[in-house]
Amino acid sequence: MLRAYRIPYDDTEIELKIPEENVRFYKNPESIHLEITNQHILQSALAESKTGLDECIRNKQVAMIIEDATRTVPLDDLLAVLGPHLGIAESILVLLATGTHDGENTGNYTITEKVKECARRHCFPLEKIIIHDSHRGPFDLAGTTTSIGNQIFVNSAIREAEVFIVLSDMKNHYFAGYSNALKNFMPGICAYQTVERNHALTLLRESTFGHHPLHPDPRRRDNPLAQDMWEAYRLIVSSRPAFVIATISMQNNIVWAGAGLLEQVTREGISRVDGLMSVHIPLVDRLIVSCGGYPNDESLYSAQRALELSKNGIRSGGEILFLAGCRNGIGPQKSVQNFYIPLKQPLQDILKQLDQKYVMYAHKTYKFAQLISQMKRIHVKSTLSDAEISSIHLTPCHNAQHLVDQWLDQDPAATITIITEGNKYAVYAGDR
Repeated sequence: MLRAYRIPYDDTEIELKIPEENVRFYKNPESIHLEITNQHILQSALAESKTGLDECIRNKQVAMIIEDATRTVPLDDLLAVLGPHLGIAESILVLLATGTHDGENTGNYTITEKVKECARRHCFPLEKIIIHDSHRGPFDLAGTTTSIGNQIFVNSAIREAEVFIVLSDMKNHYFAGYSNALKNFMPGICAYQTVERNHALTLLRESTFGHHPLHPDPRRRDNPLAQDMWEAYRLIVSSRPAFVIATISMQNNIVWAGAGLLEQVTREGISRVDGLMSVHIPLVDRLIVSCGGYPNDESLYSAQRALELSKNGIRSGGEILFLAGCRNGIGPQKSVQNFYIPLKQPLQDILKQLDQKYVMYAHKTYKFAQLISQMKRIHVKSTLSDAEISSIHLTPCHNAQHLVDQWLDQDPAATITIITEGNKYAVYAGDR
């Protein structure tokens, strides 16, 4: 029976008609309908917290760290619920945790305006909003990690902060284990050289999704890159409390929220991500991957993570259809130099360079080359030019339906998995 499958792409959807018997996994991106609102879930999380937010911030200098515009965070609801509490603080400093991302992203300025409006509405003492820039100081040296000797240079704006509020949307992350509040500190507000030293661990097999030093299961704590982030966080905050409001969201719906001190909330959030965003499926011949739409597919640099989280679900020698709008092109200029241009080399040459000195973004080049070499073909439906796509060993796709029809003409029994939010779901091959 022919069925229409809707798949997010940029700020719209692509509809593909595929026989149901060929599709092994698909989750409708609009299948989550909650009877309670986002704000109700957040208010309940604050009310149930073992550590009270008001007690943490009363008459204190607060640094509030917010994820940047490349992340899909339910910020409007978070500010609406959080705003009424902030008036009791002595001062509020807001930092956008850009890490090494481009701070000039127009979405970041939208975030700053939302924060200003929230401050006006709720009359809280907003001192300043800073869009972090990893290349420009001043930075303070918080200390050196014991695991790899990484010097943790952090934005000096937090020097006088007495307490932190961290807003974090949680999901799987292909080398940090999980997106979580730790990432708001490092890479979020650290210097470029600190992040680069940490990200050199990306190429280690143990630096992967599903593993994190705060994982409730001791067998899944062996992630050296995340371990360095955990050490960096403890050096940065020292004895200062970090109050986290963490969410798990799908298509703008919050499906879980937790509030309280960072370690406790992050541990619980990891368990929830495992339950909500881990997919155990049989290996298939063809894989269709979407990042979940904009802003997750805003550039090729950002979109690639969806492939890394999904690749375990396809057989070697299979074919992938990658749906990524990439309205902002390849990515920040530095990523073009260190990720895109090196990817134009012959694949065998890229894979030989693993032992060379790491430079930022090089892990993406190597991981992309590794995946491309394992597949028969990776087709890319995107706003990127054919030349941009073809030059890095990928195949442009102008008509996704036509491609799927070709697959089924060649093999009517072909098995297909459709991942609609590839930036969040961790795909594991086989049964649990």
